Amino acid sequence: MREPLRPPKPRRLNNLMAEAAYADEVRPVGSHSVPDPNIRPPRFSQDSVETADEPVTAEEGFYDDDIDDAGFSADADYLDDTGYVDGAQYPDEDDFADEQVAESTQSEPSKVARMSDRWRERKREARKITLKRIGMLLGTLAVLAGIGWVLFFSPLFIYKYSATDIRGVEADSIIDPVLVEGVVIQRDGQALLLIDKGELAADIIAAVPEVKSADISLSLPSSLSIELTAHEPRACVGEVGTCVAVAADGTELNVPDQMRSSLIRIGGLPENLDREAILSDIFEILDLLGDDIRATVLTVDIANNGMITFTLTEGRTVNWGVADDNEMKAQVLATLLERSAYYYDVSIPLSPVTS
Repeated sequence: MREPLRPPKPRRLNNLMAEAAYADEVRPVGSHSVPDPNIRPPRFSQDSVETADEPVTAEEGFYDDDIDDAGFSADADYLDDTGYVDGAQYPDEDDFADEQVAESTQSEPSKVARMSDRWRERKREARKITLKRIGMLLGTLAVLAGIGWVLFFSPLFIYKYSATDIRGVEADSIIDPVLVEGVVIQRDGQALLLIDKGELAADIIAAVPEVKSADISLSLPSSLSIELTAHEPRACVGEVGTCVAVAADGTELNVPDQMRSSLIRIGGLPENLDREAILSDIFEILDLLGDDIRATVLTVDIANNGMITFTLTEGRTVNWGVADDNEMKAQVLATLLERSAYYYDVSIPLSPVTS
């Protein structure tokens, strides 16, 4: 009895084509002729069809070991009465393609449903993330608003004026603490962190010219530290009894009478000369003279042409000339003052004159 052939159930179109070709080659459709033993049946797989040139015997047959990895075997519906494959019973390519399309069409709604579910799930997750971010932003803004209120509007950080806030004003200082207090107290009740330190310092200097600088710092939670530095009066500009004390930069100062009388007096400054420039030249010359000679200077007079004359103690007079070669003139004058004389002319330092 012949061993029946058991080909695998075709799973792909290329397998169908290979199987149909094999059936036509072995025997015509509907015949029961004996297969040619010299034709080896193809080995089926899901992706390719292999053929072999070696003959196959009836005893070797076509068993499950020649089937692809899926392990399918021939369906009984595809066998004839003798147990051989009836090629006419196999579905053709069009039938198989229709089956694939039908299966794909039947599964399409479920795929669409799954995709819709996943899309809705992703949308929900995106909405959650957005709401979370909005919540975090609102929380951060609330915290910042709370901190801002505490720092700028809370009574805890409101400035409260105290006389101890003003420092650097000694008993003999030319700075009037009452005038400084009148400026600072205007900031009382303001938020400490909103007080402009630069503006406050400028207001103090404008109101109290004797203040050279004001170093202001915050002292939490509700105080200021105001360190003042006073100008140093260098001379008194004007006539005797009416002169005005001035600082090195020409700032006019309000000083006690006793202090004003002890200052070097500078006669009236000519209107045709730059006040600031001529005062700067005079103070430069006084600094070059040294402490000993400067202590003997009583007055300084300036002519319209810029010629400078010093009056010293003991009725001595120094003709300085214009403000040039100041360093050389100071050295020459220091040497000449060792001689007893009443008049010293250093306007030409290389040719000094005494008499």
